Amino acid sequence: MLRNKTCVPYLQWLTFVAAALFALTTFADEPFTVEKPWGKYEVLGSGTDYVIKRLTVDPGHRFSLQTHQHRDEFWLILEGSGTVTVGDQQFTNVDKGMIFHVPAGSRHRAAATGDTPLIIAEVQQGDCDEQDIVRLEDDYQRASAVN
Repeated sequence: MLRNKTCVPYLQWLTFVAAALFALTTFADEPFTVEKPWGKYEVLGSGTDYVIKRLTVDPGHRFSLQTHQHRDEFWLILEGSGTVTVGDQQFTNVDKGMIFHVPAGSRHRAAATGDTPLIIAEVQQGDCDEQDIVRLEDDYQRASAVN
């Protein structure tokens, strides 16, 4: 496990995920998939102030360098290899089992650098509105206009 300010202690993260999964047994909607130019994400469940997703980043692709103002994200790398950016830190050689905390307002991105997809379990906490995104850089010409 990484030891830095963007990683969450393993037991703290597991406690949060266990609580979210417990809530899913009562409040889960039907899972659904959203296709993206970089891969896809699957919404596995949600509640009042959290969303659980499985992100699949296709080999050679990455999602936008982006920020969210109203939610934190917690990432667990499930499969594949790649790079992760959180704030001013870039992590190379990211692989299975690594955990990251993405605080609200911080720049972040993940890229699949291997021959297989990079699969990430993502738990969002806070106001999880999909419109809460500012794309700072994007390989697919979707960068946000800055006012």
